[in-house]
Amino acid sequence: MHRFLGFLLGACFTSVGFSQSPVVIKQAELFPKDQTIEIYSYFNGNQKLLKSIKLVSKDSVVITEFKNPGLYFIGMKGFKTKAEFIYNPKENICLELIPDLANGGISIERSKDNICYNDLLKINTVYDHFLDSIQTNRRDIHYTTEDFYGRCFFLDSLYETVANEKNGRLTYLQYSYPETYTSEVLVPLCLIPVATMQEKPKYQTPDAFQSKFFFKYIKADSRILYHYALDDKLLQLISKYTYPTTEGIKKSIDYINETFKSDTAITSYVSNFLIKTFLEAKSPDLALYIMSNSSEGCSFDLGEKQSEYLSNYTHVQLGAQVDDIILNDVTGTPISLSNTCKKTEINILIFWTTWCVHCKKVLPELKDFLASYKGKVNVFAVSLDESKEDWTNFVTKNELTSWVHVSELKKIEKSTLAPRFMVTHTPTIYLLDKERKILAKNLNKDQLIVELQSRLK
Repeated sequence: MHRFLGFLLGACFTSVGFSQSPVVIKQAELFPKDQTIEIYSYFNGNQKLLKSIKLVSKDSVVITEFKNPGLYFIGMKGFKTKAEFIYNPKENICLELIPDLANGGISIERSKDNICYNDLLKINTVYDHFLDSIQTNRRDIHYTTEDFYGRCFFLDSLYETVANEKNGRLTYLQYSYPETYTSEVLVPLCLIPVATMQEKPKYQTPDAFQSKFFFKYIKADSRILYHYALDDKLLQLISKYTYPTTEGIKKSIDYINETFKSDTAITSYVSNFLIKTFLEAKSPDLALYIMSNSSEGCSFDLGEKQSEYLSNYTHVQLGAQVDDIILNDVTGTPISLSNTCKKTEINILIFWTTWCVHCKKVLPELKDFLASYKGKVNVFAVSLDESKEDWTNFVTKNELTSWVHVSELKKIEKSTLAPRFMVTHTPTIYLLDKERKILAKNLNKDQLIVELQSRLK
């Protein structure tokens, strides 16, 4: 959770359909003059500039642009740090700007929702730190430890005691501040599911129960999208309560989809958030799993680079037909991968450079090995060199003229083929059939030899 700091009171106006209050902003005596204040709304993982205000006097400013309940930020233009606050359309709110606003400070008073929010952050800070420590100690106990079961039982009991105490504090918070955004939307996100006496025999540890009922208290309420707490909750499930295997993560993804399937807006947001998270973690398989298993009506809103990355990853999966490559050879004649592959049942597609030490060693060795497979295997070698002289000299010097050699003659950073074929190192080697379908990929020399020996007996 980010820093939160607060406010005072305001006035009320009536809009069509419901009563909604504006927000009053006033300056403390020592607040710097002639400052520009920026207010941001939060929705769907993004901060959007709601209002920019040039303060030219000490008079209060009334802001009527607020519409949705949820998280907002306020700060001074030119400073990255901003203060958080919760807007509740049922409340009269006044934000008092203090000199520490540049560091995320703002005064707070008589806003029930923000008092509740501040208390929520304090409860989370205290109890979550304690619970994390208990979980860490529990997971670090090796089964050979003396009195293993006794230690586990003690820590599990301690965890449940602390979790129940936190839940009690959160429930009291809901009771004390009813009908606030914090109590109705954020508190359920922070409640910790704890197994009953009847349920405990089925789940050996609190972690096991959490992984099954992590979202037990959460409702599919679209207001949840107006705060980043959902992001934190999703990451917590994946990092702490998911078995760290591909199948374990897929089970958690299925559980998440099932939890929010009744609300398309939440499902779309959650799917996009997880897809981007797994792409950042270089786990495109999980991103594609989400896309293929999301609820009906779910929409995807990926950036250009993320969409391109997924497209490239899909392009080079086993069994996929790769794009045709048409480039000039050393004589300037256009040569196509498609025509080359049609001539033999097995084909090698290799991306390499003359400045790669490993390439200089592997390519000549590969040439010697392939001499016994003449006429059975074609090699389509794509140089990622910028210099034609370096490229052609290497081919001639190492007597690689029996291969098909082509090049874009561009720096590898500017190559269109390197990202399309996900070339992250050289040499990158693919094994293709006569239809350009991938039989094997990312092979080193020894793996390639084994593949060829098994396929060309």
